[in-house]
Amino acid sequence: MFEKQLWQHTADSLNEFADFISEALGGPVTIEDSTHRLLAYSGHPQVTDGARTATIMGRRVPEEVIHRLWNEGVIPSLHQQNEPVSISAIDEIGLGTRMAVAVKEQQTVIGYIWVVEGETPLSEEAKQDLHSAAIVCGERFRRQFHPRNPVQQDHQEYFWRLLTGDETDEQAVERQMLRFFPGRPQQYSVVIMEFSEQLEHNTWERLTYLLTISQRVKVMLKTYDQHRAILMLYGLESRNIEATISAFLRQMHELWHERYDDTLTAIAASEICHQYMEVAGGYRQALTMLDLKKQVRQLPSHYYFLHEAGYYRFFPVLIQRWEEETFIHPSLKSLSDYDAENETELLSTLYIYLSEDCNVNASAKLLHVHPNTLTYRLKRMQAIAGISLSSAHEKWTLLLELELLKEKHTNLL
Repeated sequence: MFEKQLWQHTADSLNEFADFISEALGGPVTIEDSTHRLLAYSGHPQVTDGARTATIMGRRVPEEVIHRLWNEGVIPSLHQQNEPVSISAIDEIGLGTRMAVAVKEQQTVIGYIWVVEGETPLSEEAKQDLHSAAIVCGERFRRQFHPRNPVQQDHQEYFWRLLTGDETDEQAVERQMLRFFPGRPQQYSVVIMEFSEQLEHNTWERLTYLLTISQRVKVMLKTYDQHRAILMLYGLESRNIEATISAFLRQMHELWHERYDDTLTAIAASEICHQYMEVAGGYRQALTMLDLKKQVRQLPSHYYFLHEAGYYRFFPVLIQRWEEETFIHPSLKSLSDYDAENETELLSTLYIYLSEDCNVNASAKLLHVHPNTLTYRLKRMQAIAGISLSSAHEKWTLLLELELLKEKHTNLL
């Protein structure tokens, strides 16, 4: 019955069509195209939220709302299924509880219908009615609007489709990217730059400027999510793209602090991607590296790629296990006790020696002692703690134990 009534309203303006859906479902309605540009909206002013108001005023959904809906998996769900999707409130972006459905031509998304639910959730019958509205709306779109040219698709939205794994056809993505970037590069990396505060227009403009003037890398795609800028970079020197990107990121960090402020707190990059289907995994790698930098204090800021972290990658798990066991290596405990009783620094000496790959001269220089003095200390350590510095296994074990001690701020080191 409802679908029949919908067909009777196809001659109405799109705003009148939105009003009819709104009255039937009991909530304010917005209708958008596939780039989230507002096409029509209903009345129903008694129930609304900040996201809807901003959409109507700006004639398109705010970018921060779009990005958050991608991250929360809402838009991918709309793309993957034909039934309406329930969306929980997200207070940070002014989004109230609502129901949404994608308007499709075959399986291609050509628009969206959103209904704000207010205090009363939509019934199962209302969900079916919303599904019917999407079918009828699809026919209206086909008659009223020209088919959308993929070249005009918003680059940021398409980037999110790659980042979230919503695109699964390598050849289709290849064709789309060639429309964006003729002669695209063969290797690239997903880079995340994290700031201490939410990205404002001024910050984004500064970042765009630094990216534009670079002679080392170019940006294929870029977007942002609250306090993170997300980039798809390729190097202009194809021989060693990892080294090129790493050098650029280090320079970028330094330039930002020199020219602007300290808000750029961390940078992470994915391993080098060779296919577009690797982009989603690369995004997850960069997120993992960012989390690792927060959890492991000793990880140098100029390490950007996950493989550079080495055994630090496993530190969060090791620290958890170490804390559960409340265990300190007996040899290290012996050296610590000896230091406390004799006011020596054997434990810290051992850490520097192992960190410098057992290089006596390099370690002595850092310790500001003569190499012969260091050699004597090493012999004392082996006698006191019963350790063997000729065993690779024992040296790596001791270094790892010392790293864990240092990470946890214990007074032993």
